[in-house]
Amino acid sequence: MVALSLKIGVGNVVKTMQFEPSTMVYDACRIIRERVPEAQLGQPNDYGLFLSDEDPKKGIWLEAGKALDYYMLRNGDTLDYKKKQRPLKIRMLDGTVKTVMVDDSKIVSDMLMTICARIGITNYDEYSLVHDIGEEKKEETTGTLKKDKTLLRDDKKMEKLKQKLHTDDEHDILNGSHPVSFDKACEFAGYQCQIQFGDHNESKHKSGFLDLKEFLPKEYIKNKGEKKIFQAHKNCQNMTEIEAKVSYVKLARSLKTYGVSFFLVKEKMKGKNKLVPRLLGITKECVMRVDEKTKEVIQEWNLTNIKRWAASPKSFTLDFGDYQDGYYSVQTTEGEQIAQLIAGYIDIILKKKKSKDHFGMEGDEESTMLEDSVSPKKSTVLQQQFNKMGKVETGSVALPAIMRSGAGGPESFQMGSMPQAKQHITSGQMHRGHMPPLTSAQQALTGTINSSMQAVQAAQASLEDFDTLPPLGTDAASQAWRKNKMDESKHEIHSQVDAITAGTASMVNLTAGDPAETDYTAVGCAVTTISSNLTEMSKGVKLLAALMEDEGGNGQLLLGAAKNLACAVSDMLKTAQPANTEPRQNLLQAAGNVGQTSGELLSHIGETDTDPQFQEMLMQLAKAVANAAAALVLKAKNVAQKTEDSAQQNRVIAAATQCALSTSQLVACTRVSARLAFNYKFPFSQHSHSTFPKQAAAAATQTIAAAQHAASTNKNQGAQQQLVQSCKVVAEQIPQLVQGVRGSQSQPDSPSAQLALINASQNFLQPGAKMVTAAKATVPTISDQASAMQLSQCAKNLASALAELRTASQKAQDACGQLEIDNALVMVRDLEKDIQEAKASAREGKLKPLPGETLGKCSQDLSTNTKAVTSAIAQLLSEAMQGDENYAGISARDMAQTLKSLVSAARGVAASTDDPAARGAVLDCAGDVLDKSANLIEEAKRAIAKPGDAESQQRLAQVAKAMSQALNRCVNSLPGQRDVDNAIRTVGEASKTLLADSFPSSGKSFQELQAQLNEVAAGLNQSANEVVQASRGTTQDLAKATSKFGQDFSNFLDAGVDMAGTSQSKEDQTQVVSNLKTISMSSSKLLLAAKALSTDSSSPNLKNQLAAAARAVTDSINQLITMCTQQAPGQKECDNALRELESVKGMLENPTEAVNDLSFFECIDSVMENSKVLGESMAGISHNAKNSNLPEFGDSVSAASKALCGLTEGAAQAAYLVGVSDPNSTAGQKGLVDPTQFARANQSIQMACQNLVDPACTQSQVLSAATIVAKHTSALCNACRLASSQTSNAVAKRQFVQSAKEVANTTANLVKSIKALDGAFTQENREKCKAATGPLIEAVDNLTAFASNPEFASIPAHISPEGHAAMEPIVAAAQTMLESSTGLIQTARSLAVNPKDPPTWSVLAGHSRTVSDSIKKLITNMREKAPGQRECDDAIEVLNGCIREVDQASLAAISQHLTPREDISMETLHEQMAASVHEISNLIDPVAVAARSEASQLGHKVSQMASYFEPLIMAAIGTASKILSSQQQMAVLDQTKTLAESALQMLYTAKEAGGNPKAAHMQEAVEESVQMMKEAVDDLGATLADAASAAGAVGGMVDTINDAINKMEDSHTLDHDGTFVDYQTTMVKTAKAIAVTVQEMVTKSNTNPDDLGGLANQLTNNFGNLANEAKYAALTAENDEIGSHIKKQVGELGFTCTGLVTKAGALQCSPNDTFTKKELIESARKVSEKVSHVLASLQAGNRGTQACITAASAVSGIIADLDTTIMFATAGTLHRENAETFADHRCRPPHTSQVTGAKQKKSVLRAFTMEGKTSLLAVLRWGHKIRASNVCDKHKKKETLIKDQKRLKSKPF
Repeated sequence: MVALSLKIGVGNVVKTMQFEPSTMVYDACRIIRERVPEAQLGQPNDYGLFLSDEDPKKGIWLEAGKALDYYMLRNGDTLDYKKKQRPLKIRMLDGTVKTVMVDDSKIVSDMLMTICARIGITNYDEYSLVHDIGEEKKEETTGTLKKDKTLLRDDKKMEKLKQKLHTDDEHDILNGSHPVSFDKACEFAGYQCQIQFGDHNESKHKSGFLDLKEFLPKEYIKNKGEKKIFQAHKNCQNMTEIEAKVSYVKLARSLKTYGVSFFLVKEKMKGKNKLVPRLLGITKECVMRVDEKTKEVIQEWNLTNIKRWAASPKSFTLDFGDYQDGYYSVQTTEGEQIAQLIAGYIDIILKKKKSKDHFGMEGDEESTMLEDSVSPKKSTVLQQQFNKMGKVETGSVALPAIMRSGAGGPESFQMGSMPQAKQHITSGQMHRGHMPPLTSAQQALTGTINSSMQAVQAAQASLEDFDTLPPLGTDAASQAWRKNKMDESKHEIHSQVDAITAGTASMVNLTAGDPAETDYTAVGCAVTTISSNLTEMSKGVKLLAALMEDEGGNGQLLLGAAKNLACAVSDMLKTAQPANTEPRQNLLQAAGNVGQTSGELLSHIGETDTDPQFQEMLMQLAKAVANAAAALVLKAKNVAQKTEDSAQQNRVIAAATQCALSTSQLVACTRVSARLAFNYKFPFSQHSHSTFPKQAAAAATQTIAAAQHAASTNKNQGAQQQLVQSCKVVAEQIPQLVQGVRGSQSQPDSPSAQLALINASQNFLQPGAKMVTAAKATVPTISDQASAMQLSQCAKNLASALAELRTASQKAQDACGQLEIDNALVMVRDLEKDIQEAKASAREGKLKPLPGETLGKCSQDLSTNTKAVTSAIAQLLSEAMQGDENYAGISARDMAQTLKSLVSAARGVAASTDDPAARGAVLDCAGDVLDKSANLIEEAKRAIAKPGDAESQQRLAQVAKAMSQALNRCVNSLPGQRDVDNAIRTVGEASKTLLADSFPSSGKSFQELQAQLNEVAAGLNQSANEVVQASRGTTQDLAKATSKFGQDFSNFLDAGVDMAGTSQSKEDQTQVVSNLKTISMSSSKLLLAAKALSTDSSSPNLKNQLAAAARAVTDSINQLITMCTQQAPGQKECDNALRELESVKGMLENPTEAVNDLSFFECIDSVMENSKVLGESMAGISHNAKNSNLPEFGDSVSAASKALCGLTEGAAQAAYLVGVSDPNSTAGQKGLVDPTQFARANQSIQMACQNLVDPACTQSQVLSAATIVAKHTSALCNACRLASSQTSNAVAKRQFVQSAKEVANTTANLVKSIKALDGAFTQENREKCKAATGPLIEAVDNLTAFASNPEFASIPAHISPEGHAAMEPIVAAAQTMLESSTGLIQTARSLAVNPKDPPTWSVLAGHSRTVSDSIKKLITNMREKAPGQRECDDAIEVLNGCIREVDQASLAAISQHLTPREDISMETLHEQMAASVHEISNLIDPVAVAARSEASQLGHKVSQMASYFEPLIMAAIGTASKILSSQQQMAVLDQTKTLAESALQMLYTAKEAGGNPKAAHMQEAVEESVQMMKEAVDDLGATLADAASAAGAVGGMVDTINDAINKMEDSHTLDHDGTFVDYQTTMVKTAKAIAVTVQEMVTKSNTNPDDLGGLANQLTNNFGNLANEAKYAALTAENDEIGSHIKKQVGELGFTCTGLVTKAGALQCSPNDTFTKKELIESARKVSEKVSHVLASLQAGNRGTQACITAASAVSGIIADLDTTIMFATAGTLHRENAETFADHRCRPPHTSQVTGAKQKKSVLRAFTMEGKTSLLAVLRWGHKIRASNVCDKHKKKETLIKDQKRLKSKPF
């Protein structure tokens, strides 16, 4: 290797020396020291080589461990061999100077270790060195020496040093950097005074001497602290200035905030969109939050707990990782300074930590282990490879070139050039392996397509064979079922095929553009729509094929057509895969095949409503376009061949290719949509009246299919259950709507057919609206985006269809309403024919049950419909007697519809039973009901024609009574009912023996009779329990049980009569007979309850009534046994207790119904109270048995029995509430009325009336009966008033009100007659009183019958398996308690006879211990299973996770790392957010109500609310990721976080409140959290609405308008404080505001379309306010007609508003679309027209008020014109017009009331003005007079209005 020649300088000597380039610097120093004598000085380690440079900043010390060639030294370079150590003077902060020897070759950070070690400073990392410049260099810049640079290189970079430390502290104290208390501030000020003024001088240092701004922080200046300062100054007496400074510094260092850097920031209040000031402190160890006012430290975080931090221009955020839930974020403009300070401290911490780490095998955790395996002995070598970690070093990698002579001498070389690049173009398909990776959206679409293909293949496989139909009869009902099923199947298939073809066209269009711009979520939605509808269609096709085969058609052809369609869909889905490389032409061809096969399928079912001529014309046009495009492509090819410009040639070819592709797509879409086009070509054809119902039915079918498809991906099971339930109700209504459409189309001139369609449409509206609401509530929680979009679109379509249907049906109803009663009669006559055919088929043995009919189901339907018919009868009677033809017609229609269902149920019962006698009886009774119904309707028509005619009304009442009796006979003819009736008759016949005057003795001894009575009592008690069990089983079980009960009752009664015959006294005998009568009555009630439950097992409370009746039988038996038997003391009580415990055991078998009305916490209180009583009773049993105190023993046993029954009842109710509270359970819905309450009140009123008419009734009994009547009639009237306010059914509302009036009036008449009777007990008064009871009983009977309508009944809860599991511990503990209690009482019974038996006492102690333990376990389990607590904890965890996600997104947004979501559009995200916020808003009040008083609902509501936050957070983060403005990003995220925080706060308060009404201390906290959450919802909702309007997204606005319409229609739970005038006035203003907004929208459509979104939002809000006021206006209107008319007009206005809003959004997106602009103008005209209709309806409601409003408006206009004219006249600029003179207008100044027109007013003004100044003053005086008069009129009008309001409010109900 060539030697390197270097010049080495040692002092003043320079010598040239030769070195090998690879020589290490250390070795070079050794060689120099050996060869150069001058270098042999000092220690070798103190010397080194220095490479100098012309620029002194660039010289470097050579490191001893590196080779010379590392520094790229060249021959002749000079190196200095000199001493590295040199003295360095260090000036300390207090001015002292110290000299320290430093190593000049070290960097500053290394030097500091040495310097600080010498000085005694341990935290050297916090210090650095600065160069103090001289006076002559003051102007030069200064800077801190960088720690990675040497001193010689950084002489120019210095920083100014503050000269006095105490001045820094002083400044920090005064400016608030070191927050101190007032006392501390005064102490600091005292030291400051000592420093500045010396010792305190009383004569000099007085009040006013100090400028407090220089001595105290600004917040304490106003505290008048000068005296305290001087006192502190005195305490510093005799201190020198230095001592005072030292004391000042010591006091400053003792502060907790010393060494803390404070920043004034703004912190967001939790749960609110408000900012509060806060001090954020940073130290070398922690970050602290300090209260800005009190200066108290609120919270501290160690710096070692900080995971990451982010600073933005306006905020700063800290992430503490696992050390704290959520991020800490503040608003500040000093974020960068805070971040730098924290980063510096953390660097120091990391360096210290790194220096403490171990090295080597144990410390190097990140080193790599290398494993080597050696064969064949399989030796393994493990070796550790150390990883050297360090910072990246930057530098040049270039090396200097070195020219060396080659070993072989000079060599020749050649020069040339590279050949030109050769290009080869290959056209064809791209290899799959080289395709770009799929995006997340494409991957999601791929998954959707794959799952859809599986569903399509499964549907295709299921089409191999059609369904098997059960044997059908030949009667009219069977034929009608077959026809209706075919019509329904055809309708469903038609709508599903329409959806498939529409989805196909949508998919073709959506995939036409650039793949990067394709909305893959929308494509997935189209795919989901196709697959879900195809799956449902296959089911309908199989049924229809079976029906066609049954009719003699060819169902196989239909199945083949359906399979072809499924095959075509499958092929299309294969070509639609994002990863598919086939040409797009294949997709278009496959789409065309779908259109063709769908048309063939529809032709097979006879549903082709396309016009062949129209379709042919459309296809011809498409063909012409294709031919023209082909010609264009050929011409383009010629052009491309002739052009020489390659770029131009490529453009022509690309354009021609795109043209050909677009033409192919057009043709494919035409093939798919040609059939659909005709459906919408003539929407108002000759059958336009059936178009809207047909569209509504189709939309409902699509929504049901979408709901079923989305069920698997829905996270909110509660919402899913509600959606499924609403879908079931709608699915039951669709067939009626389809039948109505078919009937209307086949009989367009039949009033009956049209009314059937109207009725079906109106019945469809309410369940349809509920399904829309349920679907919207479900959409946010569906995880699959495609399924969610499909369900959302279907719900929107259904809402729109319902709005159109509501308007159309209302108009049709107004036109056809008078025909209702005649049509009802026609329907009843037709039903009579059907029942006659059913009888004939039954006689021939051909009556077959329809598919799905069973004996149990039909029996229950018959019972239910009987109640509905009874209710309709009462309604019809009431309306007919009032002579109201309209409502009577509606009542008759409802009755006819219910009779139709009753006849169907009766036919089903007859067809399902095997008993010929029962079959004939049911059909005969049904026919009798129809005959009586026809008579009733005819009599009702006559009564309406003669309102007030007593004879007509009497005949009507008689016919109604006959019909009610026929209905009862119909129910009694049901199989199994006859057996119950036989048992009831047995009880009645047996009880007749109790009416005898005397009871002969049986001749048996008392002991024999006693034993016999005990035996038959046990048998009767057992039979009663068996009846309870059998009522829930089959009719055979019930028949057997009731028969046995009747026999056992006869035996018991015989024994009781024998016992009565042996009684010693007449009084005892009477008491025995009375008890036997009580048992007879209880037994009859038990059998009646069993009968009712057997026919209607789903009816609410019937099971509880049956159990209560069984307990009543047991209690009455116990009373008789207690009186009649003479056993040893205590024995009877034990037997009675055992029977009572046996009767309550059934409560715990399956507590799926409420046992009582207790809340959960009342159940706990009840259990606690009863457990206390039981404990005392058990102690009494033991004590009294031991001491043979047998009477007290019996009392203790009785008390224990009562306590155990109470415990069991409380445990059963608590278990039920726990099961119902599980989120997977379906909570029951409270009915409109409680039929049981009405029945009890009816019974009590009738008994009281019987007592009143009893000749033996005394005065006190009369008054008692009157009290009972008044009490129960008042309760009935209140229940009616509440029901009328809660129902949305106008007919039912009216009937409740009318019934309450009748009950109130008849009660008033009865009370009047009772008063007369109380005054004089004469026979005449008795007769009057008797006559007055009749109308009351009749009115109460009618009301009870009407209230029995199943429509008003409550819906029982359904407890899920999870709910049953939650109930199990409570039920198990209660069952153990009962079993042990039974054993305890049996053992105690033995001890009462033989108290000296030790083993028995041991058994008693064991039972007692078990009972105590089980009660403790019961109470513990009840507390642990408190409803809603677990769900609250889960929801809190969910919300905490959501807040963390928002914090992470905020941190990413601040650091500009928030990745935009590409798989979903901005509009979809907005809709998801809006939907989630809307549902959360709807749940705020329900959660609050549950938290206050409904524990069983708390878990449901809390879980539902929490389920909406996950989609909200995801949508909010996605929205923020797509927003470019960081400020808008943070606004969305912050408001979302605020909502989540407020919800979290609400959940905490709800959990603590727990639904306990007694937790009064939490009520205020709940209310506060509700208010916070509502504010957060409003803020976020307003932000979303503004964003949507700005973007032209109007979907949410349309939904808002539709929601407002639905809420207006469903206005049944309203409390209003104002009058109609108040609401009318507000509505007029709002309607006018809508008109102004509409006009402005028309203007902006031409000038600035971008403003349309904001105006549409304004229109939406105005309409929402209008609809809200309309609810109250309708309630306070003079009559129902005016109220319904107002709501109707407002509803129509809302429907037109949705059209205008939609057009506004379309125009905002396409401002240059003239067609859309014309449509917007037309929509605006319609809205203006509807506004005028609303105003007209309001004027009709109160014309006088409207006239006043109009007059006031006119006067206000006159005054405004007058003020303007006066202003001009005062300025002297009011000139005459033409050549007018004063004489032309001279007239007497008119009275204010005569100023009715602007023309007259202006004439007068001109006349006065022309006359001059005098007249001008008259004008001014006149104007003031008009103003005064107007003000006076306003006051008078207000006083009159207040009087009217008081008068209206004083009117009775």
